[in-house]
Amino acid sequence: MNDNTTLLVYSDGGARGNPGPAASAWLAIWQGKLLHQQAEYLGESTNNLAEYQALLSALTWLVNNWPDSAKSARFHLDSQLVVKQLTGEFKVKKAHLRSLFHQIQQLIEQLRQQGIQIEIVHIPREENQQADSLVNQALDQALQQ
Repeated sequence: MNDNTTLLVYSDGGARGNPGPAASAWLAIWQGKLLHQQAEYLGESTNNLAEYQALLSALTWLVNNWPDSAKSARFHLDSQLVVKQLTGEFKVKKAHLRSLFHQIQQLIEQLRQQGIQIEIVHIPREENQQADSLVNQALDQALQQ
């Protein structure tokens, strides 16, 4: 994928306690600049559900706000489990995740039908600090209220 025409998305989700108070967050970088970022408090949830929710939120926003000259997107997640499930290496065994998995697959297919290449990659947690920081900010803000 050509980085000049590739949208970069970093997403993360986390739960304190697992299950526990959870949040999801993502940010999209287009041509070296922040295009959009979003964080959401999810209430009581699990890490895996929060990871899926972050990606679903990013894809939902991008389907409606795709940069015209972007030809591809690379999604960076620090959840190896979610990446392996989305790439077909692992099965989605938990019923509560299957619905989110299918919604994500539908959005990816919608983008691919528009000629957009989609890549989902695992990255180390250290390379996902911005999304992780947004998750923690959303959790801190929600838990202070």
